[in-house]
Amino acid sequence: MLEELGRGREAGSGGPEETPLSRALRALTDGRYDEATLHRGALDPGGAWHAALGAALDQAHGRFEAALAGWDAALARDPRLLFARQNRALLLEHLGRVEEAVADLEVAAELAADDAEIAADLGRVLWRLGRLGEALEALDRALALAPGSPAAHNDRGLVLQALGRTAEAIEAFAAAVACDPAYLPARLNQAEFLVRQRRFEEAVATIDEAVAAGARSAELLYWRGCALRGTGRREEALAALEEAVGLAPDHARAHCERGLVLLELDREEEALAAFPAEAAVVGADAVGPGGLVNKVRTGALCRAARGRGLPAIALAGETKLVSADLPAPGPFERVPLGLLDAVVLPEGPVGAAEAARRAGAARLHPSLAPLLEELRRAHPG
Repeated sequence: MLEELGRGREAGSGGPEETPLSRALRALTDGRYDEATLHRGALDPGGAWHAALGAALDQAHGRFEAALAGWDAALARDPRLLFARQNRALLLEHLGRVEEAVADLEVAAELAADDAEIAADLGRVLWRLGRLGEALEALDRALALAPGSPAAHNDRGLVLQALGRTAEAIEAFAAAVACDPAYLPARLNQAEFLVRQRRFEEAVATIDEAVAAGARSAELLYWRGCALRGTGRREEALAALEEAVGLAPDHARAHCERGLVLLELDREEEALAAFPAEAAVVGADAVGPGGLVNKVRTGALCRAARGRGLPAIALAGETKLVSADLPAPGPFERVPLGLLDAVVLPEGPVGAAEAARRAGAARLHPSLAPLLEELRRAHPG
Protein backbone atom coordinates (compact mmCIF):
# COMPACT_ATOMS: atom_id res chain seq x y z
CA MET A 1 0.00 0.00 0.00
CA LEU A 2 1.09 3.62 -0.50
CA GLU A 3 1.47 4.29 3.22
CA GLU A 4 3.81 1.30 3.57
CA LEU A 5 6.98 1.90 1.62
CA GLY A 6 8.78 -1.08 0.13
CA ARG A 7 11.60 -2.40 2.26
CA GLY A 8 14.59 -1.41 0.16
CA ARG A 9 16.26 -4.71 0.93
CA GLU A 10 19.37 -3.72 -1.04
CA ALA A 11 20.41 -1.55 1.91
CA GLY A 12 20.57 -4.43 4.37
CA SER A 13 18.91 -4.63 7.78
CA GLY A 14 21.34 -2.66 9.90
CA GLY A 15 23.44 -4.15 12.67
CA PRO A 16 26.87 -3.46 14.14
CA GLU A 17 28.09 -1.88 10.90
CA GLU A 18 25.20 0.45 10.25
CA THR A 19 25.56 3.09 7.57
CA PRO A 20 23.89 6.46 7.02
CA LEU A 21 21.67 4.70 4.46
CA SER A 22 20.47 1.98 6.84
CA ARG A 23 19.87 4.56 9.56
CA ALA A 24 17.91 6.75 7.14
CA LEU A 25 15.75 3.83 6.04
CA ARG A 26 15.00 2.78 9.62
CA ALA A 27 14.09 6.35 10.58
CA LEU A 28 11.88 6.60 7.49
CA THR A 29 10.12 3.35 8.34
CA ASP A 30 9.52 4.55 11.91
CA GLY A 31 8.12 7.89 10.72
CA ARG A 32 11.06 9.89 12.08
CA TYR A 33 11.32 12.03 8.98
CA ASP A 34 13.63 14.74 10.34
CA GLU A 35 16.12 12.09 11.36
CA ALA A 36 15.81 10.38 7.97
CA THR A 37 16.51 13.72 6.28
CA LEU A 38 19.58 14.19 8.47
CA HIS A 39 21.05 10.78 7.56
CA ARG A 40 20.21 11.32 3.89
CA GLY A 41 22.44 14.38 3.99
CA ALA A 42 25.45 12.11 4.53
CA LEU A 43 24.87 10.31 1.20
CA ASP A 44 26.32 11.22 -2.18
CA PRO A 45 23.97 13.91 -3.61
CA GLY A 46 24.47 12.49 -7.09
CA GLY A 47 23.66 8.93 -6.07
CA ALA A 48 20.51 6.91 -6.66
CA TRP A 49 19.82 6.42 -2.96
CA HIS A 50 19.96 10.15 -2.24
CA ALA A 51 17.27 10.72 -4.89
CA ALA A 52 15.24 7.70 -3.70
CA LEU A 53 15.19 8.80 -0.07
CA GLY A 54 14.14 12.29 -1.13
CA ALA A 55 11.29 10.74 -3.12
CA ALA A 56 10.27 8.61 -0.15
CA LEU A 57 10.16 11.67 2.12
CA ASP A 58 8.09 13.58 -0.44
CA GLN A 59 5.74 10.61 -0.75
CA ALA A 60 5.37 10.33 3.03
CA HIS A 61 4.32 13.99 3.15
CA GLY A 62 1.82 13.67 0.29
CA ARG A 63 3.93 15.60 -2.23
CA PHE A 64 3.21 13.09 -4.96
CA GLU A 65 4.40 14.96 -8.04
CA ALA A 66 7.73 15.74 -6.38
CA ALA A 67 7.97 12.11 -5.22
CA LEU A 68 7.38 10.82 -8.74
CA ALA A 69 10.11 13.08 -10.08
CA GLY A 70 12.42 11.79 -7.34
CA TRP A 71 11.73 8.14 -8.15
CA ASP A 72 12.38 8.90 -11.83
CA ALA A 73 15.71 10.51 -10.92
CA ALA A 74 16.72 7.56 -8.76
CA LEU A 75 15.92 5.06 -11.53
CA ALA A 76 17.75 7.16 -14.09
CA ARG A 77 20.86 6.79 -11.91
CA ASP A 78 20.30 3.09 -11.14
CA PRO A 79 17.53 1.26 -13.08
CA ARG A 80 18.04 -1.83 -10.88
CA LEU A 81 17.28 -0.09 -7.58
CA LEU A 82 14.38 -2.15 -6.24
CA PHE A 83 13.43 0.32 -3.52
CA ALA A 84 12.81 2.99 -6.15
CA ARG A 85 11.18 0.64 -8.67
CA GLN A 86 8.72 -0.84 -6.17
CA ASN A 87 7.76 2.42 -4.49
CA ARG A 88 7.38 4.25 -7.78
CA ALA A 89 4.89 1.50 -8.72
CA LEU A 90 2.95 1.96 -5.46
CA LEU A 91 2.71 5.70 -6.10
CA LEU A 92 1.60 5.17 -9.71
CA GLU A 93 -1.08 2.76 -8.47
CA HIS A 94 -2.28 5.36 -5.98
CA LEU A 95 -2.46 7.95 -8.75
CA GLY A 96 -4.57 5.61 -10.89
CA ARG A 97 -1.81 4.94 -13.41
CA VAL A 98 -2.13 1.21 -12.92
CA GLU A 99 -0.70 0.04 -16.25
CA GLU A 100 2.51 1.96 -15.54
CA ALA A 101 2.59 0.44 -12.05
CA VAL A 102 2.36 -3.05 -13.56
CA ALA A 103 5.27 -2.30 -15.88
CA ASP A 104 7.46 -1.22 -12.94
CA LEU A 105 6.52 -4.25 -10.86
CA GLU A 106 7.15 -6.64 -13.73
CA VAL A 107 10.70 -5.24 -13.97
CA ALA A 108 11.07 -5.52 -10.18
CA ALA A 109 9.83 -9.13 -10.25
CA GLU A 110 12.46 -10.00 -12.85
CA LEU A 111 15.16 -8.39 -10.72
CA ALA A 112 13.99 -10.16 -7.54
CA ALA A 113 12.15 -13.34 -8.43
CA ASP A 114 12.31 -14.50 -4.79
CA ASP A 115 10.73 -11.35 -3.31
CA ALA A 116 7.28 -12.16 -1.92
CA GLU A 117 6.31 -8.52 -1.34
CA ILE A 118 6.96 -7.55 -4.95
CA ALA A 119 5.10 -10.62 -6.24
CA ALA A 120 2.12 -9.71 -4.03
CA ASP A 121 2.15 -6.09 -5.22
CA LEU A 122 2.23 -7.31 -8.82
CA GLY A 123 -0.71 -9.62 -8.21
CA ARG A 124 -2.77 -6.82 -6.70
CA VAL A 125 -2.24 -4.36 -9.56
CA LEU A 126 -2.85 -7.07 -12.17
CA TRP A 127 -6.17 -7.75 -10.42
CA ARG A 128 -7.01 -4.06 -10.67
CA LEU A 129 -6.41 -4.25 -14.42
CA GLY A 130 -8.63 -7.33 -14.74
CA ARG A 131 -5.73 -9.59 -15.74
CA LEU A 132 -7.02 -12.22 -13.35
CA GLY A 133 -5.07 -15.29 -14.46
CA GLU A 134 -1.75 -13.44 -14.23
CA ALA A 135 -2.81 -11.92 -10.90
CA LEU A 136 -3.57 -15.32 -9.43
CA GLU A 137 -0.25 -16.68 -10.65
CA ALA A 138 1.66 -13.78 -9.03
CA LEU A 139 -0.19 -14.12 -5.73
CA ASP A 140 0.34 -17.89 -5.66
CA ARG A 141 4.05 -17.19 -6.14
CA ALA A 142 3.98 -14.64 -3.32
CA LEU A 143 2.32 -17.13 -0.97
CA ALA A 144 4.76 -19.87 -1.89
CA LEU A 145 7.51 -17.49 -0.76
CA ALA A 146 5.66 -16.09 2.30
CA PRO A 147 2.70 -18.31 3.31
CA GLY A 148 1.94 -16.15 6.34
CA SER A 149 1.09 -12.95 4.46
CA PRO A 150 -2.50 -11.89 5.27
CA ALA A 151 -2.44 -9.26 2.49
CA ALA A 152 -1.52 -11.80 -0.20
CA HIS A 153 -4.21 -14.24 0.98
CA ASN A 154 -6.75 -11.42 1.00
CA ASP A 155 -5.84 -10.21 -2.50
CA ARG A 156 -5.93 -13.80 -3.74
CA GLY A 157 -9.49 -14.00 -2.40
CA LEU A 158 -10.46 -10.91 -4.40
CA VAL A 159 -9.04 -12.47 -7.56
CA LEU A 160 -10.86 -15.76 -6.96
CA GLN A 161 -14.08 -13.86 -6.29
CA ALA A 162 -13.69 -12.02 -9.62
CA LEU A 163 -13.14 -15.38 -11.31
CA GLY A 164 -16.41 -16.69 -9.85
CA ARG A 165 -14.63 -19.24 -7.64
CA THR A 166 -16.60 -18.23 -4.58
CA ALA A 167 -15.83 -21.17 -2.29
CA GLU A 168 -12.10 -20.71 -2.84
CA ALA A 169 -12.45 -16.96 -2.32
CA ILE A 170 -14.02 -17.34 1.11
CA GLU A 171 -11.28 -19.85 2.01
CA ALA A 172 -8.66 -17.30 0.99
CA PHE A 173 -10.23 -14.59 3.16
CA ALA A 174 -10.34 -17.09 6.05
CA ALA A 175 -6.64 -17.87 5.48
CA ALA A 176 -5.84 -14.15 5.72
CA VAL A 177 -7.73 -13.94 9.00
CA ALA A 178 -5.94 -17.05 10.29
CA CYS A 179 -2.63 -15.26 9.65
CA ASP A 180 -3.84 -12.13 11.47
CA PRO A 181 -7.27 -12.16 13.19
CA ALA A 182 -7.30 -8.34 13.28
CA TYR A 183 -6.42 -7.86 9.60
CA LEU A 184 -9.18 -5.46 8.64
CA PRO A 185 -9.21 -5.74 4.79
CA ALA A 186 -9.85 -9.49 4.96
CA ARG A 187 -12.49 -9.06 7.66
CA LEU A 188 -14.25 -6.48 5.49
CA ASN A 189 -14.12 -8.72 2.43
CA GLN A 190 -15.47 -11.66 4.42
CA ALA A 191 -18.31 -9.52 5.73
CA GLU A 192 -19.24 -8.04 2.35
CA PHE A 193 -19.03 -11.41 0.64
CA LEU A 194 -21.32 -13.11 3.17
CA VAL A 195 -23.86 -10.25 3.10
CA ARG A 196 -23.98 -10.25 -0.71
CA GLN A 197 -24.44 -14.04 -0.61
CA ARG A 198 -27.35 -13.39 1.81
CA ARG A 199 -25.62 -15.51 4.46
CA PHE A 200 -26.60 -12.98 7.08
CA GLU A 201 -26.22 -15.02 10.27
CA GLU A 202 -22.72 -16.10 9.21
CA ALA A 203 -21.90 -12.49 8.42
CA VAL A 204 -22.98 -11.31 11.87
CA ALA A 205 -20.94 -14.04 13.59
CA THR A 206 -17.88 -13.28 11.46
CA ILE A 207 -18.09 -9.53 12.11
CA ASP A 208 -18.58 -10.02 15.85
CA GLU A 209 -15.51 -12.26 15.91
CA ALA A 210 -13.56 -9.58 14.00
CA VAL A 211 -14.60 -6.84 16.44
CA ALA A 212 -13.58 -9.04 19.37
CA ALA A 213 -10.16 -9.48 17.70
CA GLY A 214 -9.72 -5.72 17.47
CA ALA A 215 -10.71 -5.15 13.82
CA ARG A 216 -13.18 -2.35 14.41
CA SER A 217 -14.05 0.33 11.86
CA ALA A 218 -17.03 2.27 10.53
CA GLU A 219 -17.03 0.11 7.40
CA LEU A 220 -17.14 -3.10 9.43
CA LEU A 221 -20.00 -1.75 11.54
CA TYR A 222 -21.79 -0.76 8.32
CA TRP A 223 -21.66 -4.36 7.12
CA ARG A 224 -22.80 -5.53 10.56
CA GLY A 225 -25.82 -3.27 10.20
CA CYS A 226 -26.54 -4.67 6.73
CA ALA A 227 -26.26 -8.24 8.01
CA LEU A 228 -28.49 -7.61 11.03
CA ARG A 229 -31.05 -5.95 8.77
CA GLY A 230 -30.98 -9.07 6.63
CA THR A 231 -31.81 -11.23 9.65
CA GLY A 232 -34.75 -8.97 10.52
CA ARG A 233 -33.07 -7.66 13.71
CA ARG A 234 -33.76 -4.05 12.77
CA GLU A 235 -33.24 -2.38 16.15
CA GLU A 236 -29.79 -3.98 16.44
CA ALA A 237 -29.08 -3.02 12.82
CA LEU A 238 -30.01 0.57 13.59
CA ALA A 239 -27.68 0.61 16.60
CA ALA A 240 -24.77 -0.74 14.51
CA LEU A 241 -25.37 1.81 11.76
CA GLU A 242 -25.62 4.67 14.23
CA GLU A 243 -22.30 3.57 15.69
CA ALA A 244 -20.84 3.50 12.17
CA VAL A 245 -21.92 7.05 11.35
CA GLY A 246 -20.73 8.16 14.78
CA LEU A 247 -17.24 6.93 13.87
CA ALA A 248 -17.41 8.24 10.29
CA PRO A 249 -20.03 11.01 9.88
CA ASP A 250 -19.38 11.16 6.10
CA HIS A 251 -20.01 7.42 5.55
CA ALA A 252 -22.79 7.91 2.98
CA ARG A 253 -23.74 4.24 2.60
CA ALA A 254 -24.18 3.87 6.36
CA HIS A 255 -26.47 6.92 6.42
CA CYS A 256 -28.40 5.46 3.49
CA GLU A 257 -28.74 2.01 5.08
CA ARG A 258 -29.81 3.65 8.34
CA GLY A 259 -32.52 5.48 6.43
CA LEU A 260 -33.80 2.22 4.94
CA VAL A 261 -33.89 0.55 8.37
CA LEU A 262 -35.86 3.50 9.75
CA LEU A 263 -38.31 3.13 6.86
CA GLU A 264 -38.79 -0.53 7.74
CA LEU A 265 -39.46 0.54 11.33
CA ASP A 266 -42.20 2.92 10.03
CA ARG A 267 -40.15 5.96 11.16
CA GLU A 268 -40.53 7.70 7.81
CA GLU A 269 -39.68 11.28 8.77
CA GLU A 270 -36.52 10.16 10.56
CA ALA A 271 -35.68 8.04 7.53
CA LEU A 272 -35.83 10.97 5.16
CA ALA A 273 -33.71 13.05 7.53
CA ALA A 274 -31.14 10.24 7.62
CA PHE A 275 -30.20 10.73 3.97
CA PRO A 276 -27.34 13.23 4.22
CA ALA A 277 -27.52 14.85 0.80
CA GLU A 278 -30.07 16.21 -1.62
CA ALA A 279 -31.34 13.01 -3.24
CA ALA A 280 -33.16 9.91 -2.12
CA VAL A 281 -31.39 6.68 -3.05
CA VAL A 282 -33.45 3.55 -3.46
CA GLY A 283 -31.64 0.21 -3.32
CA ALA A 284 -33.47 -2.05 -5.74
CA ASP A 285 -33.38 -5.82 -5.95
CA ALA A 286 -35.09 -6.27 -9.29
CA VAL A 287 -36.08 -4.05 -12.17
CA GLY A 288 -37.90 -4.69 -15.41
CA PRO A 289 -40.33 -3.18 -17.92
CA GLY A 290 -43.18 -3.17 -15.42
CA GLY A 291 -41.42 -1.38 -12.61
CA LEU A 292 -38.99 -1.68 -9.79
CA VAL A 293 -39.36 -4.30 -7.05
CA ASN A 294 -37.91 -3.69 -3.59
CA LYS A 295 -38.15 -5.13 -0.09
CA VAL A 296 -38.54 -1.72 1.56
CA ARG A 297 -41.16 0.96 1.24
CA THR A 298 -39.69 2.26 -1.97
CA GLY A 299 -42.83 4.00 -3.15
CA ALA A 300 -43.22 5.95 0.08
CA LEU A 301 -39.61 7.08 -0.06
CA CYS A 302 -39.88 8.14 -3.70
CA ARG A 303 -43.10 10.07 -3.13
CA ALA A 304 -41.71 11.77 -0.03
CA ALA A 305 -38.55 12.75 -1.90
CA ARG A 306 -40.60 14.15 -4.77
CA GLY A 307 -42.75 16.03 -2.26
CA ARG A 308 -39.64 17.74 -0.94
CA GLY A 309 -38.49 18.63 -4.46
CA LEU A 310 -35.70 16.05 -4.46
CA PRO A 311 -34.82 13.67 -7.30
CA ALA A 312 -35.62 10.01 -6.67
CA ILE A 313 -32.82 7.83 -8.02
CA ALA A 314 -33.05 4.04 -7.97
CA LEU A 315 -29.67 2.41 -7.40
CA ALA A 316 -30.17 -1.24 -8.34
CA GLY A 317 -27.48 -3.53 -7.00
CA GLU A 318 -28.03 -7.28 -7.21
CA THR A 319 -30.32 -7.00 -10.18
CA LYS A 320 -32.49 -9.50 -12.00
CA LEU A 321 -34.68 -8.57 -14.94
CA VAL A 322 -38.32 -9.45 -14.31
CA SER A 323 -41.13 -9.49 -16.83
CA ALA A 324 -43.94 -6.96 -16.53
CA ASP A 325 -46.70 -9.50 -15.94
CA LEU A 326 -45.12 -11.15 -12.90
CA PRO A 327 -46.65 -10.09 -9.57
CA ALA A 328 -44.36 -8.64 -6.97
CA PRO A 329 -43.79 -11.31 -4.30
CA GLY A 330 -44.66 -10.18 -0.78
CA PRO A 331 -43.34 -8.39 1.15
CA PHE A 332 -42.05 -6.70 -2.02
CA GLU A 333 -43.82 -3.90 -3.82
CA ARG A 334 -43.71 -2.88 -7.45
CA VAL A 335 -43.06 0.81 -8.02
CA PRO A 336 -43.84 2.43 -11.40
CA LEU A 337 -40.70 3.55 -13.15
CA GLY A 338 -42.39 6.86 -13.87
CA LEU A 339 -42.08 7.69 -10.18
CA LEU A 340 -38.28 7.69 -10.52
CA ASP A 341 -36.02 10.31 -12.04
CA ALA A 342 -33.51 7.65 -13.06
CA VAL A 343 -32.61 4.03 -12.56
CA VAL A 344 -28.86 4.04 -12.18
CA LEU A 345 -27.97 0.63 -13.52
CA PRO A 346 -25.77 -0.33 -16.50
CA GLU A 347 -28.50 -2.52 -17.98
CA GLY A 348 -31.39 -0.53 -16.53
CA PRO A 349 -34.65 0.14 -18.35
CA VAL A 350 -33.72 3.71 -19.25
CA GLY A 351 -30.36 2.57 -20.60
CA ALA A 352 -26.93 3.28 -19.22
CA ALA A 353 -26.25 6.46 -21.19
CA GLU A 354 -29.63 7.99 -20.29
CA ALA A 355 -29.28 7.00 -16.63
CA ALA A 356 -25.82 8.58 -16.55
CA ARG A 357 -27.15 11.75 -18.19
CA ARG A 358 -30.09 12.11 -15.80
CA ALA A 359 -28.08 11.26 -12.73
CA GLY A 360 -25.28 13.57 -13.77
CA ALA A 361 -27.73 16.44 -14.02
CA ALA A 362 -29.18 15.84 -10.54
CA ARG A 363 -27.78 16.67 -7.14
CA LEU A 364 -27.06 13.22 -5.84
CA HIS A 365 -26.45 11.31 -2.67
CA PRO A 366 -22.65 10.79 -2.37
CA SER A 367 -22.99 7.00 -2.16
CA LEU A 368 -23.77 7.06 -5.88
CA ALA A 369 -20.41 8.56 -6.83
CA PRO A 370 -18.47 5.33 -7.62
CA LEU A 371 -21.23 3.91 -9.82
CA LEU A 372 -21.79 7.22 -11.58
CA GLU A 373 -18.09 7.48 -12.32
CA GLU A 374 -18.21 4.01 -13.92
CA LEU A 375 -21.20 5.07 -15.99
CA ARG A 376 -19.50 8.27 -17.11
CA ARG A 377 -16.39 6.40 -18.17
CA ALA A 378 -18.49 3.89 -20.12
CA HIS A 379 -20.69 6.57 -21.68
CA PRO A 380 -18.66 9.80 -21.90
CA GLY A 381 -21.25 11.46 -24.15
